[in-house]
Amino acid sequence: MNRQLISWILGWVAILIGASMLMSLPWAFPAFGQVEYFDAKGFSAMLGSMALCGAAGAGLLYLGRRGRLMRKEAIAVVALSWLMATVLGAVPFWLSGAAMGRDGAGEPVRIGFFQGIFESASGFSGTGATIITDLEDPELMPRPILFWRSETHFLGGLGIMVLFVAILGLGSAGKVLMRTEITGPKQESPHTRTQRAAMIFASIFVGMNVVLTLLLLLEGMNLFDALCHAFGTIATGGFSTYNKSVEAFGNAGIEMTIVVFMILACTNFSLLYFLLVWKPGQLVGDVEVRVYLGILVAATALVAGVGIWHGDFHTFGEAVRYSLFQVVSIQTNTGFGTRDFDQWSSTSRAALILLMFIGGCAGSTSGSVKVIRYVLLTKILWLELEQ
Repeated sequence: MNRQLISWILGWVAILIGASMLMSLPWAFPAFGQVEYFDAKGFSAMLGSMALCGAAGAGLLYLGRRGRLMRKEAIAVVALSWLMATVLGAVPFWLSGAAMGRDGAGEPVRIGFFQGIFESASGFSGTGATIITDLEDPELMPRPILFWRSETHFLGGLGIMVLFVAILGLGSAGKVLMRTEITGPKQESPHTRTQRAAMIFASIFVGMNVVLTLLLLLEGMNLFDALCHAFGTIATGGFSTYNKSVEAFGNAGIEMTIVVFMILACTNFSLLYFLLVWKPGQLVGDVEVRVYLGILVAATALVAGVGIWHGDFHTFGEAVRYSLFQVVSIQTNTGFGTRDFDQWSSTSRAALILLMFIGGCAGSTSGSVKVIRYVLLTKILWLELEQ
């Protein structure tokens, strides 16, 4: 195994992660409307984290050397990149002294080593689980750190290697990295050049973030909340800036906008590309997309109907609104919430749990098993029965 090549690539990845932390710095200033004072604690923590990433990257580049990337090295690079991103992503939580919440005596409970690793891993992987109980107090959770927490969704949803290849290219090495990074059943790509494919994938991902941010701004969110919720939606991660998640806004327009983009984010990005080049037939004719949308419609109807029957909802409109949001949020593995569905009937809760094991389409930011595998399993079982 070419350890020098692995070190060289990891060095650039560390520098890329450090550079991405620049986006968190402006939120320390009062001019951005999130704090009434300059957040020196959050600002210095992000600067220190950037310096550490830069130093780690420089050291790895010094020890490394460019060479020909083979499959064995590619597997090592992808695995080590995610591990390194998790550790480096946890540094701002430690340096800032951010707290998870307050104890019974009202004292801050600081985020320690393992808690920081947990929050960082959850962000980069798009899991969305959190140990933070109070997101809204700037004294406990500095705004630059809260923004970085959501930004890990952006980086993880796009894929570190996809972003890396889009920027540096790396020729045939980039192709190996892309194949190793992208999970799920492989499909024929509509592009022949790896860097161009990575650029198109990244452009669709970033473009959806931009469009969703603008729509959320028009619907009344401030820029900070709009960006953070766009990151969590398109990456299907679910980190919010409020303790009550999307429920805190109490806005049906915001909820339905997020629903649309959660559905899009869990559609195969290759098919979204065909949609952009005016070939909608590729999207409409795809069996996975039809099954995916069919499951969402059927599950929403089931949860809404059962909810009305058991008195979980007071009106038909309320049933559709909250059932649709939770069904889409759960199946896409995003995890946003607008209601405490633990108070719903056992049938509705069981349906939502089952949806967690389905997920979205292959080639999307969704987690879980993916719809296409269930389609293939059903067809294989049917063929076996026929035989």
